[in-house]
Amino acid sequence: MHNLEKNIRRIQQHIETHQRNLNYLEEQEARYGPLSVPLELHNKLVKERETLASLVLQLERLQRLRKRPAAETGARIGALARADVPTAAAVDNDVYWHGIIAEVATAFSLPTEGYTVNRMVAHLREFLRAGHRVAIVGLPTPSEFSRTLNLNSWTRAIVAVSSAIPTILLTTREARPVTIATRYALQKHNITNVATMQKETFTYEWFTKILKKALEETA
Repeated sequence: MHNLEKNIRRIQQHIETHQRNLNYLEEQEARYGPLSVPLELHNKLVKERETLASLVLQLERLQRLRKRPAAETGARIGALARADVPTAAAVDNDVYWHGIIAEVATAFSLPTEGYTVNRMVAHLREFLRAGHRVAIVGLPTPSEFSRTLNLNSWTRAIVAVSSAIPTILLTTREARPVTIATRYALQKHNITNVATMQKETFTYEWFTKILKKALEETA
């Protein structure tokens, strides 16, 4: 669980940093009347509070995961893993979520291979030939799109992946436009073996249930 402890410490450090930022901004806010706070300062306060709240939730999830013995979780679906190929593909541009997925998979004795969204899209054929039994994919936000990764290339890739293997999508509020476009593309191709989870409300128990179901479909 070494990586889990590293992730916990990193999140704790981020919380300390953003709490200091928030304290500073609130001191600035106090200099103004309640109706005269500059818009720029107001927006910074909102962003810091949202970021801090998200980090606290992430820390709580990691701490809950740390309390679960590997033997308890591994006994549930570890037998479904194949030793010869990476069982799960963890696709996300956020290193934090690579860690979350990897730690959960490790607890279940499920080998994983990590990808960025760009790598999955750019090397789609190799990705599909890798023999993964489930893909856990973090949806990109519109700000992450570029020449090589745009909405069309993304939806084509996720349709191809979810057509081949069970797919779990991890989305966020910021990725909502991409989520809507992705759901439309999947519906258009009559793809139903896709589960969606919000990162903001991610729970270990629900993720476990979805992962177990996905692996049973390819057992």
